[in-house]
Amino acid sequence: MKKIVFYLVGILFLSNISFSQMTFFVNGAIGNDTIAGAGSSSEKPFKTISQATRIANEKSEIIVEGKHNGKEIEYKEYVLLDKIEMKFIGKNYPVLNGEIKESKSEYKNGITVNADFITIEGFVIKNYNAKTKNFLDFSASSGIFGVNDYQFTLISDCKISNCGNGIQLINPQLCKINNCEITGMKSLNTEDFKAGGIGICIFGTSQNLQAIEIGVTAKNIISDCENYGIFYGNIDSESFCESGIIKNNVINGTKKNAAIYICNSKSNLHVVNNELVNNYVGIKITGENSDLWIDENNFSNTTSTNEMISDGKYYGGLLKAFWFENKNKFDKPTFAVLSADGTEVYLDNNVRSIKNDKKSADEISK
Repeated sequence: MKKIVFYLVGILFLSNISFSQMTFFVNGAIGNDTIAGAGSSSEKPFKTISQATRIANEKSEIIVEGKHNGKEIEYKEYVLLDKIEMKFIGKNYPVLNGEIKESKSEYKNGITVNADFITIEGFVIKNYNAKTKNFLDFSASSGIFGVNDYQFTLISDCKISNCGNGIQLINPQLCKINNCEITGMKSLNTEDFKAGGIGICIFGTSQNLQAIEIGVTAKNIISDCENYGIFYGNIDSESFCESGIIKNNVINGTKKNAAIYICNSKSNLHVVNNELVNNYVGIKITGENSDLWIDENNFSNTTSTNEMISDGKYYGGLLKAFWFENKNKFDKPTFAVLSADGTEVYLDNNVRSIKNDKKSADEISK
């Protein structure tokens, strides 16, 4: 009887110990996935990230080493973070390389986020550009991909290059992206935003895109993307943004479309103090975007004839505010011209300021 009691007490005691709040170590140069105690310390690390993510539970921290004896360590893996409150931390910038010959992974992204409260920090992520079938038929793989409707994804200090998309989050809430360098995003088809070529893609359906912060505490540098630097919203339906902010980012060299594309964000999004340099178009806005605030952005060396473009849903007063009342700085005289009643927008690339009618605008352009 005593043995049974002690056995039950032991089970209760063990059940109250949190094995999930553990730290696991990975070092591709010296690690071993199979020895006793593997992953328990930096002296006895796992060899592969996949083994660490399989063993880790909720609230675990995985520290991945990026150098050994001064040499870069490379991991050719697809990483899945699917336990709540996981921290995935790179030390000395480990490299995730998507040049993988064979894999049965469902997703072909460098890192796939599939849980709430995920932290990703300090990785080099490159060459994840294979055609795939991510959630909602996005056909290009991403350096970091958030599957659907996850909260508190924190991404910082990552260097992402030569992928389909840099960072792509679907219906995220309360997420932050800071201090990342994203360059050379490749598109499978520049006529389809789901085919990649985007630096940061925040995509919303009927969910709320609540409190998304891009570059607020530390700027992101986004360069040489084939499609968009930052895409925010949903082309086909409203995405109901709440308290979103795109601030302090540097975006340059967007080849095909716009540095920033805002579409159907519905409400309350601020685009503030961004440097938009050498892009085909600076900012593109379409659809329903009430309470959209575009202020103190610097446009320079835009390669097309338009620094900002919009569709017919943008009434004259709002467009006028972008140029007159807000503190945006424009490099070229490529602004919208309003009709007399302020409801219809004409485009005249020789007009420095907005006038009340097209006739007076034409006169000034001579």
